[in-house]
Amino acid sequence: MKTVILSMAVIFITATAFSQASETILNANGEVKVKGKTVQTELLSSRNKGDDKTDLLDITGIGATVFTSLNFSNNVPRNVNHTYKITLAIFTGANKTSGYQLVFPPEGDAIPIAIEAQNGITSIYFPMNTYAALSQKFEQSLAAKKRIQLKIIQNPSGYREGVLIF
Repeated sequence: MKTVILSMAVIFITATAFSQASETILNANGEVKVKGKTVQTELLSSRNKGDDKTDLLDITGIGATVFTSLNFSNNVPRNVNHTYKITLAIFTGANKTSGYQLVFPPEGDAIPIAIEAQNGITSIYFPMNTYAALSQKFEQSLAAKKRIQLKIIQNPSGYREGVLIF
């Protein structure tokens, strides 16, 4: 008799737990839905919303160059090493305030995306080892008044590309 009552209690608890489980769905826009309501949006989406987008911009000048030193001071041996990041603001066409920047993250950092738009600023990521060559090309081309272009390609499939044309 105790076995029957115990097994019925286990079946009842299991059935109750399964009936209260919520239905969680991750849709194509990267949104997490629970019982039909959006609860969370992923930070990085593998897809771009909208149509294919290609912009070709004339670079007319270089703005502020920001050198950032990074590390963690938590007494862990691997965190005492400093890394650095360089951000180079660029001016395009009639745009007098920079809405575009080239970002050179620390070597060895994984760069999840090539182009990111946040708060009205579009960031194009390049490997750190290209900074010296690119800054030299910028200086030479701007001094000689040669045309410099930035081509930005974004597709709904998630493909992103930033191209500097000297």
